[in-house]
Amino acid sequence: MFVRFATATALPILLFGWALSNPPANPDSVKDSYEELRLQIGDKVGWRHLLLANKLEDMKVYPLAMKQFRLAAARAAGPKKALAEKAVKVMTEIPKDRIENYYHWPTKGERIMYRQKAAVEHRRDREGWKRLADFAGNHPDALLKEALDGYTRLIQDSGDPLKVDEKGRILLDEGPIPEFISTKLCQSQGTLIINGDTYLRNGFTSSIPAVRTLYNTESENIRVFYQEHPEIAGDLHDLVKELHRCMKKDFGDCPDRPVTLFVFTDRDLYEDCCFASKLSPNKASLSFTRRNDLLSVLYIDEESGKNGSNQDLHSLAIREFVRLFHYGITQLVMPDWYIEGLAHSYAGPGAFKWNRGRLTVKGELDRLAIAPLLESCGMLSLEDLLFTVQTKGSSERTLSFYAQSCAFLKYLKAGAGTKISRKFKNWEEECFSKALDENEALELFHNEFISDLSGLEHKFHAYLKRLFF
Repeated sequence: MFVRFATATALPILLFGWALSNPPANPDSVKDSYEELRLQIGDKVGWRHLLLANKLEDMKVYPLAMKQFRLAAARAAGPKKALAEKAVKVMTEIPKDRIENYYHWPTKGERIMYRQKAAVEHRRDREGWKRLADFAGNHPDALLKEALDGYTRLIQDSGDPLKVDEKGRILLDEGPIPEFISTKLCQSQGTLIINGDTYLRNGFTSSIPAVRTLYNTESENIRVFYQEHPEIAGDLHDLVKELHRCMKKDFGDCPDRPVTLFVFTDRDLYEDCCFASKLSPNKASLSFTRRNDLLSVLYIDEESGKNGSNQDLHSLAIREFVRLFHYGITQLVMPDWYIEGLAHSYAGPGAFKWNRGRLTVKGELDRLAIAPLLESCGMLSLEDLLFTVQTKGSSERTLSFYAQSCAFLKYLKAGAGTKISRKFKNWEEECFSKALDENEALELFHNEFISDLSGLEHKFHAYLKRLFF
């Protein structure tokens, strides 16, 4: 009796004492702990990228060092974020002559080394993100949004289809996501069937909920999505895969993540995509780009799309891919005349040939196709060509702008003489090395060439006439 009485009496007292020493988690306390962990992980992430950036800077490979300094600034938290941002500022303010004399463009071996080390750091970043998401997932009452955001980041960063175990948990390389959170993720983000596999929707596909199934053909560097007719997606994939090879050879570098094309044959759906991306399509609009996602959306007429030799479709795909490829390696938004001129040098009439899986690019533009455009639209003044938006009007005027931009690039590089060519090359290198934005690049160009802009215009128009008439 005594033992039974003592046990019955003591147990509630023991439980009461345990409850006092282990109270339910305070939401504010949990959030404070989460923030502390976020800063700790962000600090380590930022520091690792800063160390790699410093090593690359010691090797005198400025472009690769800048990539890591910018990545450190984007991913760091706490004191290391401020340090990384300061490093980016210091690097962008290095004088042009020091960049030219002290640094060099990365060799093939240095680029391979960089990709290997960057991949290692990225895996370690993901381990930190997973640890942070797990902490939030273990406290869903206080940190449900943080858990969903953290796991979504990991899933979308991988680009892989969803893998679910027998317990209903989404599986990542870094470990499983709790069942409750896995269910919530699929409900909140929505899913999409691609080639029979289930994917979590990302920022873009979340904006087109009406599309539930897509075809996809992809390789290491290219992804092409299509609603119907996978043979068209296959043809476009093979085309841009070859283009990727050509541009990698031309630029000595390539984006460190895949370039993605979405191709739609439903005009209403294409326009829905435009509005969802905060763009207002006009009747001439056949494509648009989401640079930060390295993603372009193309609209094609279904009947013409079924013809695998369709030149307009191929030209459109090449033009969009060139824009994305250039942004992927430079992270720069260059002025319209520059990037459209570059794209037209690959995609313009006569510039490329695609036949039986073989692609040749950067051929001479077709005079017969371009001369009528220049005659009907007129030659643009350099002021209009360089500083006025020319892609909002008719398709004929837009094509004329593309052709003149392409010719102007060619003129600056090889047709205007050694002095102008050297000034243009210096302008390009300063834009790239200092990661100037579009307005800064235009201002720098204006300052470099303002002393003889009228003379440059006169000589360029004479060059245009020789080129196309």
